[in-house]
Amino acid sequence: MTAPGTTTPATAAPPAVVGDVAEVVPTRVGPVLRLAATDRIANADPAMYLECRQRQALSYLRAVTASADLLKYRALGSTAEFHRHCAIQQQPRWTMSQDLCGPEDLAALGYEVQLLGHADLGLLPRLRELVQAGQPVTFYAPAEDVGYWADLLRRRGRPDGGGRGAHGVLVCGVSLDGEWLVTPDTTDEGPEFRTELLSVAGLRVAAAADPEGWFVDALSLRRAAPAQPDVFADRYREMVTGLQDGFEAYEALPQLLAADRARRPDLDQQVASTDLLRMLAGSRGLFSQFVRNTSHSGPAVATYRALGVSLSRLLGRAMGYVAGDGPADLGSWRRDLRTLRTAEVTGLRRLKDELAAGPVSVALPAERDRPTPPQPH
Repeated sequence: MTAPGTTTPATAAPPAVVGDVAEVVPTRVGPVLRLAATDRIANADPAMYLECRQRQALSYLRAVTASADLLKYRALGSTAEFHRHCAIQQQPRWTMSQDLCGPEDLAALGYEVQLLGHADLGLLPRLRELVQAGQPVTFYAPAEDVGYWADLLRRRGRPDGGGRGAHGVLVCGVSLDGEWLVTPDTTDEGPEFRTELLSVAGLRVAAAADPEGWFVDALSLRRAAPAQPDVFADRYREMVTGLQDGFEAYEALPQLLAADRARRPDLDQQVASTDLLRMLAGSRGLFSQFVRNTSHSGPAVATYRALGVSLSRLLGRAMGYVAGDGPADLGSWRRDLRTLRTAEVTGLRRLKDELAAGPVSVALPAERDRPTPPQPH
């Protein structure tokens, strides 16, 4: 890794930097200029535990570069903080800060964040220019003003369509006539991404009525350099070395499940037990996608892969249990959660021991994700 302030020898050609490209495609509203990755965006957060804009950014980046998996080292997190947020403070999971796409980590991935601040309607003419340059744009807007998102929430029992709460809007394209924005979002019931269209005329009316709520924290992303796996290795080491976690959240979950089952809540809203399980399942699933790109041992990698799978299955069970399905007895829950807590303790200890034993490297995942060529017969 080149130290700051040093020069790279002229004989060492830098790796090629390839960002997204814009293309014109036909749609039901006419031709649009959009980023080529738009149709490849898949939900990088199937547990739906991240704040909306984190999920959108991570999903978009993963559609452009497999190296986006390196951002997921921060997903490991502290289960004590998850428990405090969901169960003690009774806050929705999506309001907890999960900085998987912070500016410093994006820079290490090779992306430059262009901060546009609290923009206004003057941003609209710039969107086409930014998309043409291969840059997605994201900002917050009131949920009930974002038509496709408000419709989804109404279908899920929210008559107010999310009200004035902020929702992230990811702009990946603009119609050639300037009347529509291409805004992929998790509006499929999967939940998966669909390519949505946002009316500029409707947007203008809504933003004029509530300029304080629209175009909040606007920014764009530009691919500027190759990813730096050594930087991720150093940051990962620092994070895990400093992580202290007794995993008591697993001991608290049975009683949380019983309490939530007794009140039969709306599972699309804040529910302490299932929110906590979503955070556990989602974070372990994402971290497993990072750790497979390290030189950690096979057992270390396998532990987090298994945790992600087991917790996802448990989340499915929990949704049914809280809704009143099956027996109310907590015996099997306690046994299963105790097993998972033991796996967490063992897994974190192994990570720390292997880091203490020597360097743990991080590799770019491109080769792993490249299709295997057919073998000659």
